[in-house]
Amino acid sequence: SMLASYFIIRDIVIRYYRRERIRLTSKVIFELSIGDFFGSFFSAFLGTWMAPRESGAYMAAGTTKTCIAQGFLQAFFYGIAITMNAVLAMIYYYLVKDDREDGTRTKRSVRLILGLPLSIPLFLSVMPLIFDGYNYTDANVCGVGEFPLGCLVIPDQFPDGCTRGTTANAMKYIQLSFILMINIIIDGSVVLMIYHAFRKDRKMNKSSKTTTTTNAPPNSATNAASVNEDHTIDRGKRKYKNYNLTSKFFWQGIWYVASFQTSWFPWYVWQWIRLTEKGYLPGHPYLSVSLLYILSISHPSQGFLNSLVYFRPSYLKYRHR
Repeated sequence: SMLASYFIIRDIVIRYYRRERIRLTSKVIFELSIGDFFGSFFSAFLGTWMAPRESGAYMAAGTTKTCIAQGFLQAFFYGIAITMNAVLAMIYYYLVKDDREDGTRTKRSVRLILGLPLSIPLFLSVMPLIFDGYNYTDANVCGVGEFPLGCLVIPDQFPDGCTRGTTANAMKYIQLSFILMINIIIDGSVVLMIYHAFRKDRKMNKSSKTTTTTNAPPNSATNAASVNEDHTIDRGKRKYKNYNLTSKFFWQGIWYVASFQTSWFPWYVWQWIRLTEKGYLPGHPYLSVSLLYILSISHPSQGFLNSLVYFRPSYLKYRHR
């Protein structure tokens, strides 16, 4: 995933130094890939190395401070990735809806689109930092949780109570609510995108079935008729070009959303289990080992899946040569 995200970042940087026009979607994907790269690095790659030794985790070699750093950095960068996924879905929706060229916006609006969403993951990642919410969790990585693990759910086994993360459950709910809100935005954008793409497809089918026959008038009127016919042909070509552009944006948007859902759906299940007592006993080994394996593979794989979608147009273009 890190390697795939690197290739996306590298491709966009190369095009930038070649002074090629960087589309708005590419700029959003650039930020998204940075989030995926560092999110995967601080969570899946470093893993338990940054966890405190006293946690008893396999290969744990860190301290409480390194655990806090890991929790903050992976929450911030993964927050960037999922937030920019929502921004990307909305951009593709507007491109399909308005038949706009990708990148026809002012510099100020582009800065707002790229900069303003970053404040949301920054705020959500700083909040647990203030309330000592980053601790070693049941996912073999430091994140939002209580310490000792399970002290909020089964306090009878922890007479001394929680030493850190006493508000961890509330922060878990906020984190899950944010992800679900992002999911609603993405799914809503996809539904609207499908609706507008279907409408445009019906219009194209109707216009292709409509045939106009014109009787050429004599003398000078013949030239006027041919000019009108040329304008009609030009309008038809423009419509067909816009339709192809809409279809291209539509499928790119669909595949990006599919990669997001594939990567994050197991996380929804895991987070829900963490917030309920069913199927999970805090302080004990994780009961659903299969879910943990799926989560460990799917969660950091979004960069890889995004690279498949990002390089898909280049592959299709090369294949049709």
